[in-house]
Amino acid sequence: MGLDEQVPHAAPGQQEGHRQADRAAADDEHGRSLGIIDTARQRAVHADSDTGQPYDQWATEWVRRRGVPLGRMGRPEEVAPVIALLASPLASYISGAEVTVAGGAGRSAH
Repeated sequence: MGLDEQVPHAAPGQQEGHRQADRAAADDEHGRSLGIIDTARQRAVHADSDTGQPYDQWATEWVRRRGVPLGRMGRPEEVAPVIALLASPLASYISGAEVTVAGGAGRSAH
C-alpha cells in the first residue's frame, strides 16, 4: 500500500496514523545497529542477574565482558539524534546504509 492510499475500513482519524506507520516502515530501510544502551531493559537484566552488585558496578563489568571499547553503556540521548536523523527528511538520500551506535563494539581491528 502506498503512503497516500486510503486504508480500507479505517475511521477518518486513523488514516493519518496508518500513513505514519507506512512512512515508518519505509524509513526502516535505514539500518540501525545499537549497542548496549542504558535503558529500563538493562536495569531489568541487572535485577534478574542476582549478582548482588550495585548497578553501576554490574554495568561496567557487563560492557567489559562484551568488549565495548568506550567502557560504558550508551545513553538514550546519544542514540536519539541518530534515529531522529534517519527518520527525518534529511536522510531522504541515504539508502542501504547501516549506522552503528555501539561505543565502538563490533568494529574489526585493522
